[in-house]
Amino acid sequence: MANGMYNGARDGFLLGQIDLEGDQVVAFLIDLDLYTPDLVNHSSLADVPEGARVAVQTLTGCSVAAGAFDADDVTWPTVTHSGDVGAVLLVVLNSDDAASPLLALFDTDDSLPFTPAGTDFTVVWDNGINKLFRI
Repeated sequence: MANGMYNGARDGFLLGQIDLEGDQVVAFLIDLDLYTPDLVNHSSLADVPEGARVAVQTLTGCSVAAGAFDADDVTWPTVTHSGDVGAVLLVVLNSDDAASPLLALFDTDDSLPFTPAGTDFTVVWDNGINKLFRI
């Protein structure tokens, strides 16, 4: 697969249902052996098995400018898991999994995949024009 945005997120942006600066955006580390991404048909966190969600962190410094979404780099402390982490999944976290829209999946970072061994894991987002993603 390649980095991509979920179709449901595109709809949410166009319908004004997602506010990247005001909503709680989180990043999950994902075990791709336990979750097969479907950018077309998956729309909420309920589509991602709990066992595939290795660790989560809330994004800080979220901003939107020139059609691009940016946030501070993110670190997950002391990550442990029996399998490999193959992707980072962005989600707007709401009251329950079914109400939490999937935004984007990143699986082409140079640091992915990795095998958690109780150490910190950091993702440094793109500082170019596209930032995390651009619409």
